[in-house]
Amino acid sequence: MNAGTKFTKEPPSTLYVPLGSAARFQWEFTFGDSTDWSNFEEIVWGKTDSNGFLRTKYISIEKIGNLFNPTLDASVGSRAHWTGNISQKQGCQMAFILKNVSKPDQTTYGCRVNVWGEYVSNGPVNLVVNGKCIRRIMS
Repeated sequence: MNAGTKFTKEPPSTLYVPLGSAARFQWEFTFGDSTDWSNFEEIVWGKTDSNGFLRTKYISIEKIGNLFNPTLDASVGSRAHWTGNISQKQGCQMAFILKNVSKPDQTTYGCRVNVWGEYVSNGPVNLVVNGKCIRRIMS
């Protein structure tokens, strides 16, 4: 794999999100050469272990843009979404969104790009769900 095939932007190592809000994990990825673009198979996002190894796939996106949500519990599958683009020339801009986060969503997440059986991974990104409600008192 070409050394230029890599993540060029990644989310912070810890993402703080208020309870009930949407967690937005953003990555950018570039292909170092046309061979790696030709051999690109998929981008996967999901839960990782503490070492960043992807354990549970939430979303898998193929080169041609087909989106695949593996069989997930309905409470997660209906809240997991993707937006962005996959392109050789413009690179890949990806945002994976987990809507309406709750305390059980508080874990680590990551992204992995598969180029002909070789993987480029990024993560873990620790999601911290802030359960405190801040109220503004009007006088």
